[in-house]
Amino acid sequence: LYQSSMIYMTIGSFFSLIILFVNISVILFISLNNRAKYAPICVYMLFLAIFNLLKLVEFYFSLLIKLQFITDNKLTTYMCQWLDFLPSYCGHVSVYLVLLIQAQLYFIKKLEDKNFTRSKFLYYISLFINNYSLAHFICIG
Repeated sequence: LYQSSMIYMTIGSFFSLIILFVNISVILFISLNNRAKYAPICVYMLFLAIFNLLKLVEFYFSLLIKLQFITDNKLTTYMCQWLDFLPSYCGHVSVYLVLLIQAQLYFIKKLEDKNFTRSKFLYYISLFINNYSLAHFICIG
């Protein structure tokens, strides 16, 4: 069991480093690009990258505990409590953010060349698509 855990953790560490690099690149690009800061889809991508990084933290915590690099019982207990919380929370939030990104892309395709003054529904959908402060509110909420 220990050897299979070592193989799993080694392969997972290799893939997680690639994912870590991609997520940090997304965060840096969005935070340094002035135009991207005000695009709602970039806001969703920023929050998705942050929650993916939290998911990777959960993987690294479990790696350190399983390989017994951390031997302090108090610290291990504290980290194990976080390991119960992080997978479900970050996993659910990441799925919801992916659904929001897909919904926004769907509505962008559907609402191309539409007249928004005729329907309040179309107006609110376009507000959902174009309002970056609403995107922040949705992600934080």
